[in-house]
Amino acid sequence: YQRRVFFFFFFDNGFSSFHLKTMHLYHERQQGANCAVHTLNNLLQAKTFSKKQLNKICYSLTPRRLFHSNPHKRSFLLGGGQYDVNVLEKALGGMGFDLTWTTEPVEMSSFDKLFGVVINEILEDSRHWYCLRQIAGKWYNLDSLFEHPHYFTDLRQLETWLNHHQQNPETYVLLVQPKPVVA
Repeated sequence: YQRRVFFFFFFDNGFSSFHLKTMHLYHERQQGANCAVHTLNNLLQAKTFSKKQLNKICYSLTPRRLFHSNPHKRSFLLGGGQYDVNVLEKALGGMGFDLTWTTEPVEMSSFDKLFGVVINEILEDSRHWYCLRQIAGKWYNLDSLFEHPHYFTDLRQLETWLNHHQQNPETYVLLVQPKPVVA
């Protein structure tokens, strides 16, 4: 995998002040067919999961059987793997997050309640995972296929972009929220 940390500079020319803020973004680039691994790590902003850990989750969901493939992972000859939503859900659940499927348009007022958004769509002949995440008040598309993260200028642009992608019936949108605290 490739890990990159990006520095973004924001300038604020107030009435009589000049502020410089720096921000670090963690962004893994696509390596092999491991977009689910990169998506989780980009969402969590750290190298949290590996292919080995996601394979372990696959086999906890469906134990190994001789001459049978795991239904939660589509294997490739070169050792890659495409994982299904159950693997991502279990991985994020173990980190204290819920994943909620949505087919409804996401409204701007909902974004401040979200930790992030996970998207799965068809890319050529296979499926591809990537995430959107709010960091330091700005929303970013942290797709591992991108050279660097792309940011949305405002919530209206994010809402329009996301709702446009949701119009494709082959695109799945999952909202990531912290699990409710049970007293």
